[in-house]
Amino acid sequence: MPTTAREVMTREVVTIDAAASIADFVERIRETSFSGLPVLEDGRAVGLVSQNDVLRALAAACSPGEPEERRDRLQRRASAFLLEVAEAHRRSVEVTALLARPVRSLVARALVSCAPETPLSAVCSAMLTERVHRVVVVDDAGAVVGIISALDLVGVLRDRC
Repeated sequence: MPTTAREVMTREVVTIDAAASIADFVERIRETSFSGLPVLEDGRAVGLVSQNDVLRALAAACSPGEPEERRDRLQRRASAFLLEVAEAHRRSVEVTALLARPVRSLVARALVSCAPETPLSAVCSAMLTERVHRVVVVDDAGAVVGIISALDLVGVLRDRC
């Protein structure tokens, strides 16, 4: 049974440069089966961006005049808000501006990462504590060597049962 990050991680990691546009990010996740990508700056992982981050940013960009309570609700339910955006042509300027921003503008929190030798129990604890769905596996230089998703850990549990 796997006990370390190295044994569970996906080794072929799709990444995106911090200077790439959000539109580039959207295209990259559209081309792959991944919903989130590690963000690199000078070859080192500096964050992780998910499709939900884009949806939350879209909700915020398209509702600048909304009361904060409504914006919070929109950000939590951003995918439903996309339908409103699709119907609101006047908001196309905000959407275009958002898509032109660099991916680094969506990196809101510190990267949740681990070393390849990290025990899976510690990876699980980090995911629960930080409320994230992915942990980036990095080497001593900060280069991405793998990624562990919540689904990877579910696979480990399935194999143990």
